[in-house]
This record gives sequence, structure tokens and C-alpha cells, in this order.
Amino acid sequence: RDDGLLYGPGAMPFSELPFAVELPDSLPPISCLDLEGLSAVGKKSLVKTFEELCALINELMDFSGSFVPQEKMVEFIATWIFSTYLAPDLHVSSSLWITGPPGSGKSKLLEIISAFSYLGVTVSAHTTTAALRDLASLGGTVCWDEAEVFTSEQPRLDPEKQGILLAGLRKETAFAALREPDRRKGWVTRYVPVFCFKAFTAVKKPKEPL
Repeated sequence: RDDGLLYGPGAMPFSELPFAVELPDSLPPISCLDLEGLSAVGKKSLVKTFEELCALINELMDFSGSFVPQEKMVEFIATWIFSTYLAPDLHVSSSLWITGPPGSGKSKLLEIISAFSYLGVTVSAHTTTAALRDLASLGGTVCWDEAEVFTSEQPRLDPEKQGILLAGLRKETAFAALREPDRRKGWVTRYVPVFCFKAFTAVKKPKEPL
């Protein structure tokens, strides 16, 4: 329709549309940025959810050129996604570096990871430092698409962003320094926890320390 009317929860009922709307009874959580998504994970069998996630990844991705068979790669990605939900209780995280030639499906895989990971959000060089820091401080999954900036000998990236993205994999050391104004002391340094899981895509392999 082009008359500006909205249909769905909180708006006009679907029954008033001139056609039938048929939606599946249940959908896997596309994101856990809302309470409804979190509740769906808790109520559904984890084994069943894992199987459905594997089936989805297997349907959308082709890992025939990878270092392990299709089935193993599918299970590996699904397991990594599941592990992101343990971030609040873990002391060590891990990062994924998805590499391959242009057109190999890196961004599509990152899209899947971002959609199903704990507080998954796809970011880029244009994402503000504040938004990146807030996401990391919540323990969300940072999904950086086209991370070619990390493959050069001298990465040109905002120092604060680089500090967040290259923060240690251990919770005890993953902090970002933030300078804030203070009425009494002028400027003070506050250390923000940025412990989180991260996934990157790039054509080339990363330089150290990634």
C-alpha cells in the first residue's frame, strides 16, 4: 500500500488487508537486541535450535573451498555463534577472521553471524567510536565487514576504535580508556570494559596482533 497505513502489532490488524497474510508459527531469533528474542532462546530446546541454525547456514553458505568439509564448517560457525551467548560469564573470548576472494560470500556469512549472535551488530569504518564502545561494553558481538584496514602495514584507523577492536581476549585486560570532562578535576580518564566476541571479513589475512 502507498497510503501510509500500518498493519501489524500496535497498528491496523492484518485481517483488514485485501489479501491473506500467512506467517510461520515460530521463527528463530533474528537478533537478541530485544527481550522477545532472548525469551525465544530460553524456551526452545538448545539442541533443536542448534540443528535449525546448522540447517540455515548449510542452506545459505557453500564452504566447498574451505579447509574442512561443509558439515564441519557449518557446525563450527554455529558453535561459535552459540558461544557468544556465554560472553557475560566467560573470561576468554575468541575472534573470527573470515577471508576469501571477492564474491566468495564473506559478507553473507558475516550477516548470518551478526543476525544470530549475542547482541550481534555489523559495523564498519564509518561506525562512530561511541557506538562501537557501547556495543563492546555490553558484551555484544562486533561484526566488522571489509576490515581491510587491519591488513595493511600501517593501519589508518581511529586510535580509540583500534584500541577497542584490538583489546585483549581476556576479560581482565579488555578495557578502553575514555577521557571525560569533570567539573572538579577538568578531565578524567575512565576505563570502559570492552570484552566481547568479534568477527571480521577481509580479502587478506590480518597483521599482528590479530
